[in-house]
Amino acid sequence: MQNPGQRIKNRRLKLQMTQKELAKKVGVAQVTVSQWERNNRSPRGDRLFSLVEVLNCEASWVLRGDVVPSIPLSKTPSAKNALTPKENVLLDLFSELPTSEQEQLIKTLKEKEQHYARFLTELLEPIRNLLCSPCFG
Repeated sequence: MQNPGQRIKNRRLKLQMTQKELAKKVGVAQVTVSQWERNNRSPRGDRLFSLVEVLNCEASWVLRGDVVPSIPLSKTPSAKNALTPKENVLLDLFSELPTSEQEQLIKTLKEKEQHYARFLTELLEPIRNLLCSPCFG
């Protein structure tokens, strides 16, 4: 399985770009692209969004390799504008975690989401029953 650096490099080569060209389009130094490709550093925050826009792929593919880079971003809302500042902070923090910790965090967040969904269902059930009662029928 490829690491993020290998995915960045392979995608850049597929698009027939040099590191220098990619760096200029993303707004970073060439050495930064080199560090990404050697997997010494990971693109974060706005740089990640600039990178995926230039590489015409999804951030989740760059970071985790779980989405095939085939969706043209020109047909979707700008990735930079799609996330709030809090979401950018979460993405930065998440990308710094080891894979095992990322998986555990995802599992925890899914459990929290399910908990809140059950809570809302239980909270709204009396209202739903009231609205469906014969008085309103």
